[in-house]
Amino acid sequence: MENMKQLADNSKIVEIDGEKRNIDELIREYKKLKEEVKQKKEKEKKAIKKFREAEELKPYQAELIKLQKHLEITGKKMIILFEGRDAAGKGGT
Repeated sequence: MENMKQLADNSKIVEIDGEKRNIDELIREYKKLKEEVKQKKEKEKKAIKKFREAEELKPYQAELIKLQKHLEITGKKMIILFEGRDAAGKGGT
């Protein structure tokens, strides 16, 4: 019976590049790496989304700068009201 247990344990050992490794350990490492790759891809997606959003705003920012220069040159004044939800990022405007 003890020989059978040893045989079962030995069947979980594989040799990779001359190194003996436990299959269960390899599976755990694989799952960990898979999760890390998934998290990295999600972070990259968020970064790309933020970049695209910033790029979409650039033409509007340019128009606001043109308006500001025009108001400075003509000496006129203007009030601009930004509406939106409370946490919509208006504070830095």
